[in-house]
Amino acid sequence: MTRRIRSTLSTRAALADSSRRVSLTAVLLLSVALTDISYGLESKDYKAKNSYLLFAHNQVTDYKEFKCLVKAWDIESKWNPKAVGNKSGKQRVYGIPQLKNEKVKNLDPFTQILWGLKYIDHRYKGSPCLLLDHLLKYGYS
Repeated sequence: MTRRIRSTLSTRAALADSSRRVSLTAVLLLSVALTDISYGLESKDYKAKNSYLLFAHNQVTDYKEFKCLVKAWDIESKWNPKAVGNKSGKQRVYGIPQLKNEKVKNLDPFTQILWGLKYIDHRYKGSPCLLLDHLLKYGYS
Protein backbone atom coordinates (compact mmCIF):
# COMPACT_ATOMS: atom_id res chain seq x y z
CA MET A 1 0.00 0.00 0.00
CA THR A 2 2.77 2.45 0.77
CA ARG A 3 4.32 1.72 -2.62
CA ARG A 4 1.06 2.68 -4.35
CA ILE A 5 0.78 5.94 -2.36
CA ARG A 6 4.42 6.82 -3.06
CA SER A 7 3.88 6.09 -6.73
CA THR A 8 0.81 8.33 -6.89
CA LEU A 9 2.54 11.13 -5.00
CA SER A 10 5.67 10.96 -7.14
CA THR A 11 3.54 11.06 -10.32
CA ARG A 12 1.71 14.16 -9.05
CA ALA A 13 4.98 15.77 -8.02
CA ALA A 14 6.46 15.12 -11.45
CA LEU A 15 3.44 16.71 -13.15
CA ALA A 16 3.55 19.74 -10.87
CA ASP A 17 7.31 20.00 -11.33
CA SER A 18 7.03 19.90 -15.13
CA SER A 19 4.40 22.66 -15.26
CA ARG A 20 6.48 24.73 -12.86
CA ARG A 21 9.53 24.11 -15.04
CA VAL A 22 7.63 25.28 -18.13
CA SER A 23 6.51 28.45 -16.32
CA LEU A 24 10.00 29.20 -15.07
CA THR A 25 11.46 28.57 -18.52
CA ALA A 26 8.94 30.95 -20.08
CA VAL A 27 9.78 33.67 -17.54
CA LEU A 28 13.50 33.15 -18.13
CA LEU A 29 13.12 33.37 -21.91
CA LEU A 30 10.96 36.47 -21.63
CA SER A 31 13.44 38.17 -19.30
CA VAL A 32 16.25 37.46 -21.76
CA ALA A 33 14.14 38.93 -24.59
CA LEU A 34 13.29 42.00 -22.50
CA THR A 35 16.95 42.63 -21.70
CA ASP A 36 17.42 43.80 -25.27
CA ILE A 37 14.42 46.15 -25.00
CA SER A 38 15.56 47.83 -21.77
CA TYR A 39 19.24 48.30 -22.56
CA GLY A 40 20.76 51.54 -21.36
CA LEU A 41 18.46 52.32 -18.43
CA GLU A 42 19.65 52.84 -14.87
CA SER A 43 19.38 49.75 -12.68
CA LYS A 44 16.30 50.97 -10.76
CA ASP A 45 14.54 52.13 -13.94
CA TYR A 46 15.52 48.92 -15.72
CA LYS A 47 13.93 46.77 -13.01
CA ALA A 48 10.78 48.88 -12.93
CA LYS A 49 10.42 48.86 -16.72
CA ASN A 50 10.94 45.10 -16.81
CA SER A 51 8.19 44.59 -14.24
CA TYR A 52 5.86 46.79 -16.34
CA LEU A 53 6.79 44.84 -19.47
CA LEU A 54 6.19 41.49 -17.77
CA PHE A 55 2.81 42.69 -16.52
CA ALA A 56 1.85 43.99 -19.97
CA HIS A 57 2.97 40.74 -21.60
CA ASN A 58 0.76 38.86 -19.18
CA GLN A 59 -2.16 40.96 -20.43
CA VAL A 60 -1.22 40.88 -24.14
CA THR A 61 -0.30 37.27 -24.80
CA ASP A 62 0.12 37.51 -28.59
CA TYR A 63 3.85 38.21 -28.98
CA LYS A 64 3.47 40.24 -32.20
CA GLU A 65 0.90 42.48 -30.55
CA PHE A 66 3.08 42.74 -27.44
CA LYS A 67 6.07 43.90 -29.50
CA CYS A 68 3.85 46.57 -31.09
CA LEU A 69 2.72 47.69 -27.63
CA VAL A 70 6.31 47.94 -26.44
CA LYS A 71 7.30 50.05 -29.46
CA ALA A 72 4.22 52.29 -29.20
CA TRP A 73 4.62 53.02 -25.50
CA ASP A 74 8.38 53.45 -25.95
CA ILE A 75 7.51 56.25 -28.36
CA GLU A 76 4.72 57.66 -26.19
CA SER A 77 6.28 57.63 -22.72
CA LYS A 78 9.32 55.31 -22.66
CA TRP A 79 7.22 53.32 -20.14
CA ASN A 80 7.57 56.16 -17.62
CA PRO A 81 4.49 56.25 -15.34
CA LYS A 82 5.19 59.92 -14.51
CA ALA A 83 5.41 61.03 -18.16
CA VAL A 84 3.40 64.10 -19.12
CA GLY A 85 2.97 65.15 -22.73
CA ASN A 86 0.86 67.27 -25.04
CA LYS A 87 -1.54 66.07 -27.72
CA SER A 88 -1.72 68.49 -30.62
CA GLY A 89 -0.10 71.13 -28.41
CA LYS A 90 -3.34 71.68 -26.46
CA GLN A 91 -4.31 68.90 -24.12
CA ARG A 92 -2.02 67.24 -21.59
CA VAL A 93 -1.66 63.45 -21.52
CA TYR A 94 -0.38 61.32 -18.67
CA GLY A 95 1.34 58.10 -17.70
CA ILE A 96 2.66 55.12 -19.60
CA PRO A 97 -0.21 55.03 -22.13
CA GLN A 98 -0.37 58.84 -22.41
CA LEU A 99 -4.11 59.15 -21.78
CA LYS A 100 -6.01 62.44 -21.60
CA ASN A 101 -7.60 61.60 -18.25
CA GLU A 102 -5.83 63.53 -15.48
CA LYS A 103 -6.59 60.72 -13.01
CA VAL A 104 -3.99 58.57 -14.79
CA LYS A 105 -1.09 60.54 -13.30
CA ASN A 106 -2.14 59.46 -9.79
CA LEU A 107 -2.54 55.75 -10.63
CA ASP A 108 0.07 53.09 -10.06
CA PRO A 109 1.92 51.95 -13.23
CA PHE A 110 0.10 48.62 -13.44
CA THR A 111 -3.32 50.28 -13.35
CA GLN A 112 -2.09 52.74 -15.99
CA ILE A 113 -1.23 49.77 -18.20
CA LEU A 114 -4.70 48.27 -17.68
CA TRP A 115 -6.37 51.59 -18.52
CA GLY A 116 -4.16 51.94 -21.60
CA LEU A 117 -5.12 48.46 -22.77
CA LYS A 118 -8.81 49.26 -22.26
CA TYR A 119 -8.31 52.36 -24.40
CA ILE A 120 -6.62 50.23 -27.09
CA ASP A 121 -9.53 47.77 -26.91
CA HIS A 122 -11.99 50.62 -27.43
CA ARG A 123 -10.12 52.76 -29.97
CA TYR A 124 -8.01 50.22 -31.91
CA LYS A 125 -10.11 47.05 -31.76
CA GLY A 126 -7.78 45.58 -29.15
CA SER A 127 -4.74 45.71 -31.41
CA PRO A 128 -1.59 47.48 -30.22
CA CYS A 129 -0.28 47.05 -33.78
CA LEU A 130 -3.10 49.30 -35.04
CA LEU A 131 -2.11 51.81 -32.35
CA LEU A 132 1.53 51.66 -33.50
CA ASP A 133 0.54 52.10 -37.15
CA HIS A 134 -1.56 55.14 -36.25
CA LEU A 135 1.22 56.54 -34.08
CA LEU A 136 3.82 56.16 -36.84
CA LYS A 137 1.50 57.67 -39.43
CA TYR A 138 0.14 60.64 -37.46
CA GLY A 139 2.61 61.07 -34.58
CA TYR A 140 -0.02 60.72 -31.86
CA SER A 141 -2.60 58.16 -30.75
